[in-house]
Amino acid sequence: MVTCIIGISIGSIDIPIEIVLRILAAKILPWLDISDITETQQVIIWFIRVPRVLVAALVGASLAIAGTQMQGLFQNPLASPGIVGTSSGGALGAVIALASGLASYSMFYIPIFASAGALLALFTVYIFSTKNGRLEFYHF
Repeated sequence: MVTCIIGISIGSIDIPIEIVLRILAAKILPWLDISDITETQQVIIWFIRVPRVLVAALVGASLAIAGTQMQGLFQNPLASPGIVGTSSGGALGAVIALASGLASYSMFYIPIFASAGALLALFTVYIFSTKNGRLEFYHF
């Protein structure tokens, strides 16, 4: 919560933390008087910085969930996109989109090809690591 408040207050226009807290509290407690705070500061906080901080929190939570799912899928607490090969597959897909020239037609081709490459790499690793639908474990 503290980092969210700091993230809302920091930007190209510095807004003190006290003002940020007053503006946020005024939405919850409408009887608070914030008439001394400029409209510009309120617009910057509500329409630029709060959405940015909320999206950053959602992206972080999504990455944590994806990492947990990968570790659960491979039943390995050390499984990560770099080790499993998902990152390399995504990079390969992005390079294919760039090298083929598709990226010049639309900006959406790079993330689409990167996602497809990452999924293909993950699927390939999963297929090679299973036998009869079950993960094989090798103990040394």
